[in-house]
Amino acid sequence: MRSYEFESQAAAAPITPEKARMVALKKQKDVAAMALSAERKRQTIARAQKQIARASLTK
Repeated sequence: MRSYEFESQAAAAPITPEKARMVALKKQKDVAAMALSAERKRQTIARAQKQIARASLTK
């Protein structure tokens, strides 16, 4: 690492417990939102696959 890389790392001050809790809650919210989106997509795909299966049986 170069000297300017060390300087930028040392400049970060430790965060307060309140700020750490806020950061953790925001991350948790983002993870939950992604999981919800993935589940909705999974259900949409499952529904479409059932429709395809039903359509192929009626032919």
